[in-house]
Amino acid sequence: MSYRRQTTCSNCYGRGHNRRSCPAMRARAEEAAKKPANERDWVDQRAIERIEELKVSSSTPRSCSYCYGTGHNVRGCVTRKSDILNTVSRTIDFRKKFIQALKSNSFGVGAIVSFNGYMAGYGYARDNGGAHYLLVKSFCEEQIVPWNCYNKQSKLNDCVRAQNLKSLNGDHYGSIAAVNVPSDVVNSIDPNDYENDYSWATTVSGSCSTGIDEVQFVSLRACEAVVKNIFDAKGRNKKVPTRGSLVAVGIIKDHV
Repeated sequence: MSYRRQTTCSNCYGRGHNRRSCPAMRARAEEAAKKPANERDWVDQRAIERIEELKVSSSTPRSCSYCYGTGHNVRGCVTRKSDILNTVSRTIDFRKKFIQALKSNSFGVGAIVSFNGYMAGYGYARDNGGAHYLLVKSFCEEQIVPWNCYNKQSKLNDCVRAQNLKSLNGDHYGSIAAVNVPSDVVNSIDPNDYENDYSWATTVSGSCSTGIDEVQFVSLRACEAVVKNIFDAKGRNKKVPTRGSLVAVGIIKDHV
């Protein structure tokens, strides 16, 4: 049997109603209104004022915290629903291009990349003879989305999980690193959709396996889950993200 918590009134602390519909508050205000004005004390006057305040607030048009439009809330926001559908469609299209880019560049699980960045336990690449050499183990699939970029300069950040070749004969601290998808793969998805791509990773030896369940990866269900996790995420103010904040980070892409 499902359990649904009852609303608690902030005025009388009773259950099953809120302050706006509190019978005790309304009864107190009605009783006070019957008194002559010169016989009302502060409690009487405040009860009457509260009812008037609620009448004014109830007549004010609702405002949507997502698009800042009036006459509706987030749940009924048509703009938000449209943005979700468009973002899901964009994600499906991008993931299909990503899979094609992996195949055309022979990049996937089993490929070897040179990495010019820092690895915990191994230091900087310059201290390692010029580069770290890594074996691609898997992809962080939830991060393979069209808006995953850093400062509009490097796309598909930290999507590849790879193991340092020096650690293949035994465990070593920091042997697994999250690195960016190599630039040649990124550029073949859409060469015009980035400014200055630098991934710090370059393909050395290819692989014939993507290592991804391609049907599931580009499915409507999988892409909807990724998008809704973002649109439904509540911050510290217990509100979902605004449209402006999602546009700013590239999750929503307005077409001019």
